[in-house]
Amino acid sequence: MKLYSARRAPSPRRTLMLLAEKDLQLDIIYLDLADGENLRPPFIQHNPMAKVPLLQLDDGSYLSEAAVINRYLDEYSGSPLLTGVDAASRARIDMWDRRVEFGFMLPVAHCFQHTSGYFADRMTPVPAYGEVAGQQARDFLAILQQQLQHHEYVAGDAFSVADITAVCALDFARVVKIKAGEEHPAIHAWYQRMQQRPSYSVEY
Repeated sequence: MKLYSARRAPSPRRTLMLLAEKDLQLDIIYLDLADGENLRPPFIQHNPMAKVPLLQLDDGSYLSEAAVINRYLDEYSGSPLLTGVDAASRARIDMWDRRVEFGFMLPVAHCFQHTSGYFADRMTPVPAYGEVAGQQARDFLAILQQQLQHHEYVAGDAFSVADITAVCALDFARVVKIKAGEEHPAIHAWYQRMQQRPSYSVEY
């Protein structure tokens, strides 16, 4: 298998962290997003959404979207499973992974895209929308704080892909000056636990 990734990008980091957690070795090709390498052939022919990560399977087919790739690689590699071990745990982990991705990571990305000027050459930024998205991300921290007050990990009492998504999103949020505050002690405690995992320090 072959993984198409990118440096300093939160979604590709999700898959790189899972690879580290599962001790999986893949051929990794890093694209230059600043140069738009993901927007032109041959990459765009394999993923018309022009996003990384992208996984090429041994049969030559492709999977995109970090959550999908992580589920495939998790099940492919076997125990310990980070996407759930039964119907209930899989559903709970999926629920929180989606909550974090769409409730926090995506608003952070929109805030960055619309306020940083980084994508001005390939989209029309709307700074006012970027500010709204940033506030949505800040509001989500209260939800995450409440969950982590009662559970050691994002999706319950076991480490999962939801924790990977959350820590990647929190680190990415720093670029738009969004971070957990004094009112989020459970997030800080959880974040310290995440930093102690070897996968947190994987190069990306």
